[in-house]
Parts: sequence; C-alpha cells; structure tokens
Amino acid sequence: MPARGDGSPRTRSEAQRRADRIRACQDELEQATRDGGLALTSEQGAQLKAYHHDVLSSLARDFDVDVSSRQKQVSRGMQVAGLLGGLALGASVFLFVLRIWGLLSTTAQVAVLLTGSFGSLLLLELVSRRERLRFLTPLAALVAFAGFSLNLEGLAKVFALEPRPTGLLAYARSPWRWHTPTGIDCCSSSAPVAPPRRWPRCWCT
Repeated sequence: MPARGDGSPRTRSEAQRRADRIRACQDELEQATRDGGLALTSEQGAQLKAYHHDVLSSLARDFDVDVSSRQKQVSRGMQVAGLLGGLALGASVFLFVLRIWGLLSTTAQVAVLLTGSFGSLLLLELVSRRERLRFLTPLAALVAFAGFSLNLEGLAKVFALEPRPTGLLAYARSPWRWHTPTGIDCCSSSAPVAPPRRWPRCWCT
C-alpha cells in the first residue's frame, strides 16, 4: 500500500478525481508506448503498474470509488435507479396517506405530518454523512424540503389557519440554508429580502 502524504484525498470526490487521473495516465502511457514515444524497461513498467494498482485498491477500499469505466457505468445506472425508485416510493406513500387521510383523527394527522417532516430531515442528515450514499443526497434534500412545505400546508388545513405573508418566516428561520448556484443565500434571516409581488400561500402558526 503506498504511503499517504499530505496530498492524499480526504473526500470521495477527491478520491474519484485521483482515480480518473490514474486511469487517464495509464491510457496515455499505453498509447505513447505503442507510438514509440516512450520506452520503459520491463522493471519500470511493472513497478509503475504495481504502484497504480495499489493506489486504486486503496482508494476503492477507503472511499468506494469507481476504478474502471464499467464500474462508472454501473454507478450511473444505480443513481438513476435510486432516483426513480425514491420518486416512486415517495409517490406511493403520498397517495396511500391521501387515501386514508379522512379516516385519521386530528391527532393522527398531526403526528403523520410531524413524523414525515422530521423523518425526512433525519434521512437527509444520515445520507449526507455517508460517502457511499452521497449520490442520494439531492433526492433526500428534495424530499426534506417537500416534507417541510407539506407540513406547513397540512397543519394549516388541520387547524383552519388563514394564509399570511408572515408564514415565510418559517423558511427564513430554518437552520438549513438554501443557496442558489451562484452562492447567494436565498432564505437567510440576516439579509433583507424584497417582498414579492404576490405572496404565496403560507400560514403563521
């Protein structure tokens, strides 16, 4: 196993980039050797190949990276399957709850809303902390935001609350910050935000 210096990767994305560079280096060396632009001795070639093999094995073991093109294709397929499966599961749960919603008592309705909201936030926290499940983080974030929004909407209907613009404070005071691709904080309570032309349906409890 090669020594890990200060430049060793610390996250899965850094490890994946290192693995991609090693594969690209191997391909270029093979092409240069075939074209006659590089002539390594058998000992040098074996030593370099063993070094690359040890580094890739270490990255795969520590960060679960894809060390071949086939593995990357399989990972992309798993990401698509996980996304579609998560959407299908969320839709089925939503339709099931919607079907039995009228049969639930007020206490049960509030419990379902709170459990779904906090459960989705807990799921997002757990998924974001596991390197092997990082590809599911955007889906978990979308589910958590949808659960939070449905929580406000559902509780407002359960307790017959009137819509008010101050309901947006629930988003501004959230401990999770939602950023635009340019890095601008859209829901920070510390920055003044101009009021929209038309207030969305929000409630203040």
